[in-house]
Amino acid sequence: MEDKLQVVYHDKEIPQLQYRSGFIYLYSSKILKINGAPVMRSRFSYDKCDIRRGESVLFDLGISITLPEKYEAWIFSLPVSDLGLVLRNDIEIINADTFKDESSWKLELVCVQSIVRIPSRVPIARMKLLPVYELEIQHI
Repeated sequence: MEDKLQVVYHDKEIPQLQYRSGFIYLYSSKILKINGAPVMRSRFSYDKCDIRRGESVLFDLGISITLPEKYEAWIFSLPVSDLGLVLRNDIEIINADTFKDESSWKLELVCVQSIVRIPSRVPIARMKLLPVYELEIQHI
């Protein structure tokens, strides 16, 4: 039986996920918070949002993914030159328990350039699925 990735699109306007060069690219659907404060539509448009160096941004990815059994998703930043945003912890690891309900996946990134303009529905990170191995420890 072949493992399949089940994706639910909460934002019908984001591009469908694609597998390229060993990675699945994740897109921004909308910005939920900047530095922990909710984004007000009157202050920012999702198509024009300027982020300054050091600010953290919580993105709604607009999708829910059901991971195959015994797999986890490792999420990596894009090269800084692509967008100017990086993951706070270098790698985000998502397992089947991370998003138990069918809510949309979210991802927090930090701005590392002086000012970054965030357009909506662009790739913001890349994901790789890796198997989870169960090991038995033998004490000698």
